[in-house]
Amino acid sequence: MSRYGYQGLTVENFVGFHPTLTSGQWATVDLTPYRKKALHEAPVLVFFKTLLTEVIDGLVAAQGADNDVQRCDGPWDDSQRRLVLTVQLKAIEADPAVRADAEAVQAPLCPGGITAMTSLPGEQEVDFARNQLALAQAPQLAPTVARLGLGGLLAEIERRTDELAQALGRGAAEREAMPRSKRIARAVQEAVGAFNLAHTGLEHLVGAASTPEERARLASMMAPFNELLARRVVAAKAAAPPANEDAPKKDDGPAEEVRPTG
Repeated sequence: MSRYGYQGLTVENFVGFHPTLTSGQWATVDLTPYRKKALHEAPVLVFFKTLLTEVIDGLVAAQGADNDVQRCDGPWDDSQRRLVLTVQLKAIEADPAVRADAEAVQAPLCPGGITAMTSLPGEQEVDFARNQLALAQAPQLAPTVARLGLGGLLAEIERRTDELAQALGRGAAEREAMPRSKRIARAVQEAVGAFNLAHTGLEHLVGAASTPEERARLASMMAPFNELLARRVVAAKAAAPPANEDAPKKDDGPAEEVRPTG
């Protein structure tokens, strides 16, 4: 399949193409009669318009989806804060036995008695919590944890950690929960494929048109694709760093060989 440069377009470029599909000659392509039919049975222009509409809708949906990592990070932080504060309160209980138990769990489960773990990157938060939970279940500490009544708080941390891990796409859950950035990247790749396919197909249709009128109609339907790519070229040039006038030109001769040192 031909490659036209659609991989260089942004999400905004693709989504901005949507009005094209509802104006001009594209507006005459009616999808309604084919909404409940197999797409491979539809006329080719209906197929292209449906395909492009679906990938653009997919891009909009991918952007509108919650950022799952951020959504899960806050509750994870809160669950850790509750554990730290609970242990801190128990460490100042009047009952010496409770104070001793709190001090015994504070070092391994709440290092330093502070909430520094809530400032870690998501991946490290998951690792921290899983180590924390393993320590809490170890034979040496489990009875103390039970006496302090921390089981509910730790169960909440375990649940929040699993949710955060799933949002990060870790392990088997990666297929079911994809981070927002990856969803957008996948939707962009689907759009690239769809636009390449439609562009190639339209070129063939223009070349095979049986009348000048039909050729002109199809060419007008293909024109917005070329305009879209032209905007990509302009954007790429605008984003390019300025040339370094002091840099050597290609015909300045070979660069000096760098000699190893040491």
